[in-house]
Amino acid sequence: MNKVEKYIEKQNKIILEDREKTLIALGLSEKEYSPDNRENWKYSKYDYVNGEKKYYREVAIQVTDEEYALILSKAKQVEEIKSKEEQERQNERNKVSYRVIKKWIPVFEKTKSECSSLSEEEKVDNGRSKIASILRTVAWIIGILAIISGIVIAFGAKNFLPILITFGVGTMEILMFYALAAILDYLAELTSIAKNGFKYIETKK
Repeated sequence: MNKVEKYIEKQNKIILEDREKTLIALGLSEKEYSPDNRENWKYSKYDYVNGEKKYYREVAIQVTDEEYALILSKAKQVEEIKSKEEQERQNERNKVSYRVIKKWIPVFEKTKSECSSLSEEEKVDNGRSKIASILRTVAWIIGILAIISGIVIAFGAKNFLPILITFGVGTMEILMFYALAAILDYLAELTSIAKNGFKYIETKK
């Protein structure tokens, strides 16, 4: 046997082994029982025949080259169909995921049953502090008055420095009041959530 024949024989062996594995993977196999009914690396599986334990291995069924080609063709077609169906399901899941946004949002307003016995003022709960709103208003009023006073003083003293000072003081006052208002709003929101909890919604966007 020359080198070419040896090479072809080696390649044919690899092809036959792959063919065997492919047919077994596709379920086209049968059981070959151990001749001496003993377990070994080759015959590692077992079942019971008439109550007796029998060791076997799976071997591919005998098929012609034409049958094997047809089997591979059909298996490929089925695989493509499954892949297409999986892609369609994935696309549908992506569409649903894009359309529906699931989230938990705070409940700031009591239900009708809970607030039926309360006054109209107690029913409204939007998670914001009334004092915070007042602080913001007061901050702007004081800031504007401070700037106006600075302008008046500057014209009287004929010096631009009072305007800069009152502008800086007014800005700092507004920032402090707004910071305090933000803290009060945050506490009011936490208090409202603690009283009324969260509710689950799904929104499409």
